[in-house]
Amino acid sequence: KNVKSLDTATYPSLTELARLKGITDWTDYSGSTTVGGVSSTITVQVYYMIIGKVCFCSYVIDANSNSSTFNFTLPITAAYQSNCSAAVKNNGTQQGASGRAQINSGSSTVTLYLTWVNTSFSAAGTKSSQGFLTIPI
Repeated sequence: KNVKSLDTATYPSLTELARLKGITDWTDYSGSTTVGGVSSTITVQVYYMIIGKVCFCSYVIDANSNSSTFNFTLPITAAYQSNCSAAVKNNGTQQGASGRAQINSGSSTVTLYLTWVNTSFSAAGTKSSQGFLTIPI
């Protein structure tokens, strides 16, 4: 049955139908996430949406580095490992090749890498990562 043709007495709005089906709106988690491997943040934009047993996460993090590690937290626990390509900047320089974002099974921390082979970021200058993860929960 077409969602738009559903009886409004049963489902008063598409938003209510989506809520009943387990679909949430985008949630701004920017102020709640913990960003690791940085002395201070410049930009933190972390949004997530849960549909059924899948969490979608869109993020942009730009920060001053004080460590070779780089990560952020989400309010979910991954059922399985998930990876995505990420636009990255290291020591103030935008990189031509993709970096990687990874969340491991049983974790709520997304680890950010400079490359797909787990290259760490510089512990100096600014670093950033931007990507979109699809996470089974």
